[in-house]
Amino acid sequence: MIFPAGAQKSVIWLWKKKRLIITITGISGFLIATPLLWPGGWGLGEGELFSTTIERNIRDSQGEPIQTREEIIVQAPGKSLWDGLTLLGVPLSLTLLGIWFQSSQRIQTEKFERERRLQASDESREEVLQLYFDRLSVLLIDKNLMAIAAKGENASSSQKELLDVSLDVIRARTLSIVRRFKDDTTRKSSVIRFLAEAEIISVLGLNLEEANIKGVSLNRVFLRRAKLEGANLEGANLEGANLEGANLKGANLEEANLAGANLAGAKLEGVNLKNANLNQADLKSVDLESAKLEGANFENSNLEDATLIGTNSQRTHFEGANLAGSNFKGTNLEQTFFQDAKFARANFEETILNSVNLRELNLERASFKRASLNDSNLEGAFLNGVSFEGAFLNKANLNGAFLNGGNFEGAFLENTQLEGAFLEGANLQGAFLEGANLTNIHWNDKTIWPDQENSSKL
Repeated sequence: MIFPAGAQKSVIWLWKKKRLIITITGISGFLIATPLLWPGGWGLGEGELFSTTIERNIRDSQGEPIQTREEIIVQAPGKSLWDGLTLLGVPLSLTLLGIWFQSSQRIQTEKFERERRLQASDESREEVLQLYFDRLSVLLIDKNLMAIAAKGENASSSQKELLDVSLDVIRARTLSIVRRFKDDTTRKSSVIRFLAEAEIISVLGLNLEEANIKGVSLNRVFLRRAKLEGANLEGANLEGANLEGANLKGANLEEANLAGANLAGAKLEGVNLKNANLNQADLKSVDLESAKLEGANFENSNLEDATLIGTNSQRTHFEGANLAGSNFKGTNLEQTFFQDAKFARANFEETILNSVNLRELNLERASFKRASLNDSNLEGAFLNGVSFEGAFLNKANLNGAFLNGGNFEGAFLENTQLEGAFLEGANLQGAFLEGANLTNIHWNDKTIWPDQENSSKL
């Protein structure tokens, strides 16, 4: 039966307020019923129970005999409803006590049965896990898979075929047991640790693409060259893990802990690292093209020569990180934190860095061609030899910045603060300097201005 929307809302409101309504109704009923139930209230009135007549023969004062009659009537006392309820109190109390006891016993029984089922399920899962370990161990030993893998290209075609078939079997069993342990992160972690420690991942090259191992704890596990493309590792603990050269393309590592992990040379294109912790991680030369990095923590990490083209890095933390030679071309870096980071030779071409704080950072020989740095803070920054060709630096703070030999050809510097900046040998040909503050700047005869008029004003 379908009720109108208004009626549905009323029913839902009444259901949510049911305890309050029951309490108010009970109190109101008690206050109304008390004067009626109390002695003198509603009930059964007094009535005649029985009567009798007694005849007596006595003499009067003259001594003459006379006969008298006396009628005795026995009255039944009145009974109020309160008296009736008092009479019913003991059996009613016993009945309610019995109901409460039965309910308590039922709850205890259900709790016991639930715990028993959970224990039985846990024991069953443990048996499945041990059977998995046993079967894989037998397969490794009986087929001598490690020895075949060690031969590499020298293995015969039949041996290679045996290795491929065995790995397919291991993959199928692994994905099956991982699905069975969907919410059991402890046992899922045991499965992956076993595969890592038995070198099935690193030596045999087991393929774990698309595996759902969300929330696993694999701190300090050896996963070098692991094949985890598209795998779900959301919330996983990989602190200190060795993932050197691993394939994590398109993998989900959102909110994962990768602090201190070795990811050097790993393939991370399109990986999801939202809000992940990569503090002090080694990401040298990694490819993070089109990765999702919003809110990620790269503090004190090594991203030297890393590729971050097309990533969304808003609200990302790069404090103290080594970004020398890294490529951020076309990246959105708004609201990103760079304090104490190293940027030598970094490529920021066409990046969005509006309102970013780069104060006193070393950005020598970096490239900001066609980048947007409006309202950014570059005060006192080391920008010698940096290219700002075609960049937008409107209202930016470049006071006291070292811009010697910099290329500002065609750059937009309208209302930009350049007080005390060093522009010796800088090229400002075609730059837009309307409203710029050029007080006390340092320049020489090698400095190229947009026109002769600007240089005569200095």
